[in-house]
Amino acid sequence: MNLMMQVIRGGHVEGHAHLVTEHRRIVDAFSSGELSGAQRAIREHIETGRRIALDAIERAGGVL
Repeated sequence: MNLMMQVIRGGHVEGHAHLVTEHRRIVDAFSSGELSGAQRAIREHIETGRRIALDAIERAGGVL
């Protein structure tokens, strides 16, 4: 079993993307009217959240 903890400091998920940067990319893409870029940034942001959740479930032994 992998007991490695995922650490979030200042919006940065160790080993993953910087959450604040991901959010900024979404806002900037919408502001500039670049909808395909915004959709791509949203998918990446959702994937980061999904990885965080799945890692937490694994660390909890499959039960939260």
